[in-house]
Amino acid sequence: MPEVNYACVAYKSTVLAQAGSNQKMESQFAANIDNVLKNFVDKNNMRTCEEKSDMSFAVTVQNEIIYVAFATAGTKRAQLYGLLQDIASEFSQKFPLQTAKFASKLQMQREFGPYLGNGIKNISKFGSNTQQLQSDLEEVKGLVMDNVNAVMRRAQQLDTIENDANELRDNASEFATETDKLKKAMLCKKISMIAGISVAIVAIILIIVLPMVLK
Repeated sequence: MPEVNYACVAYKSTVLAQAGSNQKMESQFAANIDNVLKNFVDKNNMRTCEEKSDMSFAVTVQNEIIYVAFATAGTKRAQLYGLLQDIASEFSQKFPLQTAKFASKLQMQREFGPYLGNGIKNISKFGSNTQQLQSDLEEVKGLVMDNVNAVMRRAQQLDTIENDANELRDNASEFATETDKLKKAMLCKKISMIAGISVAIVAIILIIVLPMVLK
């Protein structure tokens, strides 16, 4: 008979709520769950399941929230995915992502722990074809949203580059205009200096030569 030993919800390596089939199981898995979570902190909108001789293990990551379940050997993959999808749907309705991001360890335990406990006690109700299809659709939806977000980020980056290029072009045009003005000002100043020197030289010559001519 399938039995879930432990399930938890986490944001990155911070466990927000957890439940075990009994207190001993909960404490045992809670002591080592960090080693599992660290493998998924940079993942998003994915799922995986491992079936070993003595245990089955499943992880679903949706919108940066990690959902984990450990079960006895023989527990069907579809049952674990169904359980985690049910937990994910309920959790996302109760808690906004921003709340989860800034939550402390086990902050949602009082409110969401009982829901986890009820889910792991009723694992047999999960895994129907309908639930499996819903789980698959949610996974595809997550992948599509990831791709859409990536395209939007790319578009924003291109807009930023275009704005920077336009600003640089405007600055270059302004710089060229200011340079032309400076060149003209320097030319006028140079002409004025030459004219002034020329007048001074003529004046000096007149002062020296004129008395000699008048004699």
